[in-house]
Amino acid sequence: MVLRQKALTESVATHLKQLHEVFADMDPVYGGTEMQDAGEFLLRLLGTMSDEIDACHLTDNPVREHFQHQILESKTCIKCGQTVMKHLNNICWFVNVPRRQNTDIPTLQEALHLSMCPERRTMLCQHCGHDESCVTSKISQLPRTLILQLNRCAFLGDRPKKIRASVGIPKILSLNKYVAVQTLAKLFMRDSDVRTERVKLRRCTQAPGQSSLIFLANLKEAAVKCAFGPLRDDMIRDQFVEGCVSEQLRDKLIMTDGLTLTALEAIAEAADRGAQRRSVLKEAFSPAVSGPTPVVEVAYAKETPAKDRVQGLKDMQQPSTKKKLQSVLGILGFYSKFVKNFSSRVEPLRRQLRKDAPAFKWTEEMTAALDDVLNSTWRTSRSSWRL
Repeated sequence: MVLRQKALTESVATHLKQLHEVFADMDPVYGGTEMQDAGEFLLRLLGTMSDEIDACHLTDNPVREHFQHQILESKTCIKCGQTVMKHLNNICWFVNVPRRQNTDIPTLQEALHLSMCPERRTMLCQHCGHDESCVTSKISQLPRTLILQLNRCAFLGDRPKKIRASVGIPKILSLNKYVAVQTLAKLFMRDSDVRTERVKLRRCTQAPGQSSLIFLANLKEAAVKCAFGPLRDDMIRDQFVEGCVSEQLRDKLIMTDGLTLTALEAIAEAADRGAQRRSVLKEAFSPAVSGPTPVVEVAYAKETPAKDRVQGLKDMQQPSTKKKLQSVLGILGFYSKFVKNFSSRVEPLRRQLRKDAPAFKWTEEMTAALDDVLNSTWRTSRSSWRL
């Protein structure tokens, strides 16, 4: 047992020595035997690990998953009220030691509150050019493990001074006041609620006459409770493509390579402008009609063969060869639309043109067939054609 404990102690010492050498190679400051700041050492360790994991192009980064939090800063111009939002990702949360009030010891909760209070900063407004803005902060992403570091250094003029005041650590550290509403909703939302909200999003479609930008804004609002995470923009984009009314707009979005939500918003805005212009032009050029729309009745005359063509048929001679019979059938074929069951009526004539037909001979059956077709067309008999 003693030997095992001794071996374990030597193993731990060896690993610590190797870790010390690694950090000495990374930064000579950690190579000596002097005491170093524990908070600075931890941040340097986590930062180095995160960078090395990213260099390996891995999908997941345990450092960011466990320690990274996100702050949403809203910068509002004091003069014009223009607001600009920015997300800041951090591994550690730095807070200042609050001043002691009366005889009470300042607490870590008060330090958090002090760091999240609105403050005025010198910042140039891109809209009006004013150089002062009010900055408010909210937590937009909570970490699994929150690292807090007290800043015990204050400057009196140009000289730094270390603050040695005690800070009380409460049993429960509340962040509710400083977390964005959307983040709290995601945190306390049940899994069944998330599925319900996602079903609602997938059923969202653009109403007839609804603006594309309004439809997109509705999708963004519906996606807040869906907990899509990094897939939020892609899910909103896909639902917009599926639910938009215009087939032309849908085809354009499908054919656009690398379509992002920002690009989709620009295309939707252009589509709205085009629809508005078409509506204006339609109203400008459409005639004002009062009362019921008049109904125009069109009478269609029955189609009949031309008189000059009928006279030409009357003057035709009886065909004496197969070639002349082909010519007659060709002429009669033009009038087939005036004769019901034309094909069956001229079958005796066509029979003479087949390869297995005997030598050409005009028969009574052929005369009857020809008279039948002609009589059905213009009521004229060809009884003068005889054998």
